[in-house]
Amino acid sequence: REHLPEEEIIADTAFEMPPIYRDSPKMRKQMARVYNAIALTDIRIGELLKKLKDDGLYDNTIIFFFADHGEGMPRGKTNGIDYGYRVPFIIRFPEKYKQLSPWGTGGKVANELVNFEDLAPTVLSLAGAESPQYLKGRAILGKERIKPSNHLLLSSDRADNGPDMVRTITDGQYVYSRNFMPFLPQMRYIRYIEISDIANHMRSDLADNVLDSLQKSLFEPRPMEFLFDVKNDSWETINLAEDKNFAPILQRMGKQLNDKLRKAKDVHFLTEYELGEISKTTTPYTFREDGGQYPFEEIYKAASLSGKRVVSTLKEQVQLLKSKNPIVRYWAITGLKSHPEEHITSYKKEIEAAMDDSYPPVVVLASAMAYDYFNDADAEQSLKQFSKSDNMHLALLALNSMLYLDEKQPFLETVKEVQEMPDRNYNVKAACLDYLGILGLVENNAKNEN
Repeated sequence: REHLPEEEIIADTAFEMPPIYRDSPKMRKQMARVYNAIALTDIRIGELLKKLKDDGLYDNTIIFFFADHGEGMPRGKTNGIDYGYRVPFIIRFPEKYKQLSPWGTGGKVANELVNFEDLAPTVLSLAGAESPQYLKGRAILGKERIKPSNHLLLSSDRADNGPDMVRTITDGQYVYSRNFMPFLPQMRYIRYIEISDIANHMRSDLADNVLDSLQKSLFEPRPMEFLFDVKNDSWETINLAEDKNFAPILQRMGKQLNDKLRKAKDVHFLTEYELGEISKTTTPYTFREDGGQYPFEEIYKAASLSGKRVVSTLKEQVQLLKSKNPIVRYWAITGLKSHPEEHITSYKKEIEAAMDDSYPPVVVLASAMAYDYFNDADAEQSLKQFSKSDNMHLALLALNSMLYLDEKQPFLETVKEVQEMPDRNYNVKAACLDYLGILGLVENNAKNEN
């Protein structure tokens, strides 16, 4: 606010509060700060435009304006829904280049689907150059302009120390997201977001039990699928995935997603641990493309079960724990984590057996389940050991698993020890700080972080 002229300042009461956030004085102060930051951005952009004019370049310049998700509004940045994907995008054409605009000039709003991978091919097209084959985006302007698609494939994976895997299809009005790790809430622990005041207010409101059901849902396990109509529900408050009236749309978009993932042979269905091992001798891209090394269909079939919280799926996943393919076993145990605890208790023997698996990521997740559900002492020791692993992927996987345990106190000294280890990378240390923050031993604000 101190950088804005008085007449530009947006008051705490000057806007409608998004329903996903509690309408309280503290939260209004945070939202007003965001709006004022946008107002300040407008002023700074105006200064840049003035400089272009003063330098005599304004009428010779095509201007692209876009952004990312900034400081990380909770439920927005890093989340695999429209709020987590959509960003502002504006192009300004001077009169001399108006023929390059397929939409004309004069403040028009286009409804084409555009994503960041389109920017490089577009600039090359404007410059009259051909795009190299490895650029997969669509030129939206210039001689090489490509006709727009009726849908886009989007993705959201781990952000800093917060794991996730979401794949999304959007047609501009409907957004369909498949959550492959639905046991993680939308408000999963990410240090970059946890240090913010707005996230602290939300967690405090949750602890005080003053959130409504929608706001509280951000802290709960997600459904397997989201389907939102962002044209009529811009804040994505109503999940249409279970509404029979929208079944045709759900099926169409689900098929589009499956087709896209199969065509791409999405290499991120491998574990981060596995990608790290592959990267010691080659690249994941080469590995994926090199003959039959990557049995995507087998892996994707197992991953596609994750989030289906029915007994028949549970039994299938238990059987997949015996697969010869370690990645299939990983997706089997990942899928089992998505089931409610009452579904798992009958399979104590199988979960504990998975703690002896030859594949470390399976052992980590099985140990987290065995400790959380069965209070298994060996599982506790296993998690402590993996959190100190020299392999940062395994250490982070263990720490992130520990973050969501009901009983955290037994791991406190181990987390403190890991936090002090000089060879730990940022993400491991961030997970430790999140853990200590949950226990009230680290204040979750930017001043302490700095």
